[in-house]
Amino acid sequence: MRQIIAMGGDGFSMEPENLAFEDCSTDSLPGEYQVLACLGYLAGSFCPHYDGEPERRLSYQKLIGQGALRGGLAAEDGTAVHFTDEKLVRVVSSRPNAKAYRVVRINDQVQQEARESHYLENTHT
Repeated sequence: MRQIIAMGGDGFSMEPENLAFEDCSTDSLPGEYQVLACLGYLAGSFCPHYDGEPERRLSYQKLIGQGALRGGLAAEDGTAVHFTDEKLVRVVSSRPNAKAYRVVRINDQVQQEARESHYLENTHT
């Protein structure tokens, strides 16, 4: 059984969770967001910082709409997606309203659908 967790925002310049997917968009290389081929443990693409960087959401949707990037998952800052054996089993969040989205191109239209997220409320005082 293979377990993979990908996060929506962290302090890395090249997010290692991106590499688990088939491809991703990155701004770690100079210039505009670019498509980066990844390891392919998980089908599709991944986009962190979906709400944390102003151009990230539009760039990800544009690349999917153009067919340059496979459809996939986008995670807002503070959100993590948990996979078991290549199947999404849970979305968790450290922020009350943070979400992850399935973003796909259907009939030349980019569509996003929010995934149910479980808020991990801090119970420490």
